[in-house]
Amino acid sequence: MSQQSLLVILTNLALYMDSIPQDPSAQWAPVIAQFQLFFSELPKLFPPGEDSAATLQVMLLLLKIPAPAAIRGLLEPFSKFLVFCMRSCQVQLQQVVDICVQSNLIFPRDREKVHLSRALVMELVQAVNIGPRCLITTCCCWCSLFVLYSGTRIYMPCPQGQQQAHPICHGQTGAVECLHQHMFDCVEFLTSMHTISKLRAVLKLQNLSEDTLGSQVKTGIAQLLAVEFTLNNQRAMTRFLPWLAYPGINPQPGPAGDV
Repeated sequence: MSQQSLLVILTNLALYMDSIPQDPSAQWAPVIAQFQLFFSELPKLFPPGEDSAATLQVMLLLLKIPAPAAIRGLLEPFSKFLVFCMRSCQVQLQQVVDICVQSNLIFPRDREKVHLSRALVMELVQAVNIGPRCLITTCCCWCSLFVLYSGTRIYMPCPQGQQQAHPICHGQTGAVECLHQHMFDCVEFLTSMHTISKLRAVLKLQNLSEDTLGSQVKTGIAQLLAVEFTLNNQRAMTRFLPWLAYPGINPQPGPAGDV
């Protein structure tokens, strides 16, 4: 099957699934098993750089099936394909938000609720630790997503003609809670003097206008931390930035004329 044929089939599948009733039924079990196998192989077949909107719509519709026990097996292939899309494809942030919200809504266990959000968090942590394996605009997408979950937003630069409206979060995703245990990684990323030069060395810059995007990634993570510190008050500030609360035994005074 050619890649173009695959894209046409996925578009038609999204339209078809959007029109059929999603009533709880035992007949969904064999269909979901086939989807599990399909999404496990899809990252190998999906053409990089293409629009993933139709496929993400299929994922969202599958998560809306009122049979959480049956669709639990889809979480692992969904998380791998979602990370693949964030790395290599055109992604609508609103769809990613809706998928994570729906996953958090339908499953009863906390581990299953945040499975997809945790996959995105781990990819961001890996990006700030060893360098991202994606376009730098994708790093801005991750920052925008997590800042959105915290209740605010950042400016996300896009090429001309690819601007997206700011996504709306209609529920909980658990992404920020997954990020709490990696706050030290984010603080270390911000305090490093060589962060921007490292980003320039490993990221795929497509044109000269993207040379400033490394600074915007750093700014997005800084805003995410600032929001978290604000929400968690002094406790989080003391934990992650203790030098702000304890300036040292002998702080150096400023010039005598300073007030």
